[in-house]
Amino acid sequence: MKNLIKFIGIIALAAVIGFSMTSCEEPASSGITIQSTSGSLTITGLDAYNGKHAMAFGFDGLGEDASMFFAYENISTAPSMTLGTVSGGQVTLKVWEVDADMDSETAVFKGYSGNDDVLFFVIILETKVLTGEEVEEEMGEGDFA
Repeated sequence: MKNLIKFIGIIALAAVIGFSMTSCEEPASSGITIQSTSGSLTITGLDAYNGKHAMAFGFDGLGEDASMFFAYENISTAPSMTLGTVSGGQVTLKVWEVDADMDSETAVFKGYSGNDDVLFFVIILETKVLTGEEVEEEMGEGDFA
């Protein structure tokens, strides 16, 4: 089960970061658009991970109509992702709903403020900031909570 979750995580992150890196010769042309968001996700029960860093991704269903969500402390078009630091056994992350178009190699991180049923997968890493090049390397090292 742990390997299945890791596999899903790698695919989801590769889908967003992988294609953005292929078109990322100049930071301005990364193919990523990021809107501001007021959505947040607080994850508790992480006492064993205090001082480490967390991110999350999830889906609100299965199939073509499912929406994909990512949760970070922050994200930029470089691309780089800033993970939230676990403190007191919890972390609060900003949430974006992602529209990715594999054909045009673009992704829009839309602001999210809903209250949907989303199954999130939490990834704990030693690294605070990830760039597109580091994602695959770090995903092999992460713990899935």
